[in-house]
Amino acid sequence: MDSVRTRITLAALIVCFAWPGLAVGRQWNAVGVRGGVGDQNNNESFSQVEAYLNYGLPWMWELDSKWVIGSFIALNAGAIRCEDNAFVGSIGPGFYFMTPSHRFVFSAGIYPTYISRSKFGEEDFGGWFQFTSSACLNFNFASNLTAGYCFQHMSNAGLYDNNPGLNTHLIGLGFRF
Repeated sequence: MDSVRTRITLAALIVCFAWPGLAVGRQWNAVGVRGGVGDQNNNESFSQVEAYLNYGLPWMWELDSKWVIGSFIALNAGAIRCEDNAFVGSIGPGFYFMTPSHRFVFSAGIYPTYISRSKFGEEDFGGWFQFTSSACLNFNFASNLTAGYCFQHMSNAGLYDNNPGLNTHLIGLGFRF
């Protein structure tokens, strides 16, 4: 199972970052805040707030249909809240699809994650090292302002004995450059 995960991860990285595309200048492309709650699959009730910063990588493709596909590095930092609070931070690769009107942007990524505590009451996430995967949909409602929804799943991918995972539903506001 681990070799399958490794192969899938390597293939995704090659597709996102090594595929020849239109090289463009690197730049910060989005900054914002998100907050929300965990779903009811855990023993404890969780909420999360975070700030995010996305740095555009030099690969972007504009398709004939005017859809845009691009890649970025995401930097996220915030807090998971329960009866106890913990710092959570992550950094990693992502990609986005932008509609021809540039009004809607779907993004997704997988980020290695640090969590400052792994036990919250009855919930034990196993350890400090986790992975966070996300899928987000943003609406660009003004020239540089966005609002959106983001689903995140954090787990340790079986690195520790305990691996309950945490699903969060986040609403965010952002600014794109």
